[in-house]
Amino acid sequence: MTHGQSHDGAAFSLIELLVAIGVIAILALIALPNFLEAQIRAKTARAWSDMRALASALEAYHADNHGYPPDATCFNVDPLAFSFLMRLARLTTPIAYCATVPEDPFASLILGANPAYAQSYQVPFGHGPYVRPYTYDYAGKDRGGDPIDSDATWAMISRHPEQVRWAIKSVGPAGTALWLGEGAPPYDPTNGMRSRGQLYLTGPGLGPDGPVPGQ
Repeated sequence: MTHGQSHDGAAFSLIELLVAIGVIAILALIALPNFLEAQIRAKTARAWSDMRALASALEAYHADNHGYPPDATCFNVDPLAFSFLMRLARLTTPIAYCATVPEDPFASLILGANPAYAQSYQVPFGHGPYVRPYTYDYAGKDRGGDPIDSDATWAMISRHPEQVRWAIKSVGPAGTALWLGEGAPPYDPTNGMRSRGQLYLTGPGLGPDGPVPGQ
């Protein structure tokens, strides 16, 4: 190259750079929803797996104790039962019906964003520190008659309320309501990211469950 020869032929113009950036941005916008939906589906699969493992542990506990672990309806006897972790911890000690209490992969969606619902992850409920794992909501039906677990509550969360003896619920993509009788419809995987529901598992032997659509 002789002295003074131009480098313009090897350089990108400003317009070319803007076009390249625009193409990259369009591709990112196309890929992002697919990535987020795949992430939700992966968390959903993990939550179902965890809840089924808990279901097996609940039935093993029932076989030994002739009843399911206490839930929030027993707060007069054990105030710690209001916190999610303390209800399910009975499945790990003193007898390990499951090795560990699993963490709801969707639970972090509400921590810091909704203080009222985040109380369920504090031990004791609403006053103590946040104690991991941020696990699933659980309730048993053995202690019917308490307003917290009334027949109306079970009818709100299950298509088979007359058969349900226990329920486990994940926050799911809804990321807000937590108590069994509150709020969100069941997650519908066919709607992908448009479904903001929760994941319900009831038993014994019922599996994925939830409110009757439209009610």
